[in-house]
Amino acid sequence: MNYKKILREEIKRKRSELPEQVRRQKSRAISEYIQHSSFFPAADKILFFAPAFGEPDILQLAEMFITRKTIAFPRVSQENLLFKEVQSVTELSRGSFGIMEPSADLPDVNPNAFDLVFVPALAIDKKGNRLGFGGGYYDRFLRNILIQKIGVIFDFQKFDELPMESFDIPVDGFVTESGIKKIED
Repeated sequence: MNYKKILREEIKRKRSELPEQVRRQKSRAISEYIQHSSFFPAADKILFFAPAFGEPDILQLAEMFITRKTIAFPRVSQENLLFKEVQSVTELSRGSFGIMEPSADLPDVNPNAFDLVFVPALAIDKKGNRLGFGGGYYDRFLRNILIQKIGVIFDFQKFDELPMESFDIPVDGFVTESGIKKIED
């Protein structure tokens, strides 16, 4: 078993063992840091993700600002992510891989017309390298966008260094329940 696979399994196990009350508390802290960051207030159009498999839940932040900002969520389409604008997080329903996603009937948005994308991850290192679930959906998506990429993780998902490959796309910073880390060049 390779190191990335072992690391993925260990982090998924740790996230699954996090009590729901603790996960909600940490997610609220993450949302607070995002709300008071320099990047969030300046962004009028934001690409969010719906939490799955114990990821931090920032849906309440999307719902709180949905009337003041343009907000879109991803939908899996074959091997790609398509983002669709929603008017409420209640428009999300269980889709591919059991993840909440918008209806296929909603129009696609141009991600490069947005200001910011929140990126899920199993781990992120101090250089912004991220470890995803291994399907490559976000790496394929991030390869083609030029907007600010902010990872959303819990503290225990921070690492000094992660194994990376040529197709892995780093984030510009990340948020945990302890604060915001901007990646310096």
